[in-house]
Amino acid sequence: MDHNMERANWNALEESYDQLLYLLNALELMVLALPQTHSPYADGFYALWRCISQANQDFQTHLALCQKQA
Repeated sequence: MDHNMERANWNALEESYDQLLYLLNALELMVLALPQTHSPYADGFYALWRCISQANQDFQTHLALCQKQA
């Protein structure tokens, strides 16, 4: 794979990841606000946020390993 194509793939991955982080941040804001409204959905959103946050950490770990090997 040539360097320009590889760079384009890394850029596309970064752009996609940024979009996911925006969604994760929005979900975190909901998790912080919902308990104050006594919403019955607060626990569910918290569980979802924890799961996605862990997946994000795992992704970052694996991405760092891939970058070292590249």
